[in-house]
Amino acid sequence: GYFMRGTLIALPSIRDHQKRVAGLEYMEAEHQRTAQEAHLNALDEEVAAVRIGADEEDACWMAQRQSWCLQMEMRRRTEQRQLDQRTAEAERRRETLEAARQQARIVELVIEHAEDAAAAEARRAEQRRNNEIGMQGWWRRCG
Repeated sequence: GYFMRGTLIALPSIRDHQKRVAGLEYMEAEHQRTAQEAHLNALDEEVAAVRIGADEEDACWMAQRQSWCLQMEMRRRTEQRQLDQRTAEAERRRETLEAARQQARIVELVIEHAEDAAAAEARRAEQRRNNEIGMQGWWRRCG
């Protein structure tokens, strides 16, 4: 009775809080993923610009440029791994958010069902009281 009702009243605020937290965590993960992707794209553009300007260079600069390009490629691979990790984390947090949304909806449905059942029981009790009053009147008149 009372304990169950108190629990049902508290559940929506708990689920809403979980949903809010999951939403904020997802937004943060997605922001980090987007920033990482922008950083990776800038690095790719920098490497491409150096490679394009390599037509009229002496042998020493070409060796330095090649070394730099190899370093940038290693850095790019590291950045790509970080992007992949951030993408996976954003997806995990999106799934957590979706689960929190579903749990909040389930709680809403349970509460609606409990309220409907309580209202139906109240209607039945009212009908029983009315029937008893009617029977008492009938017995007074006829009995």
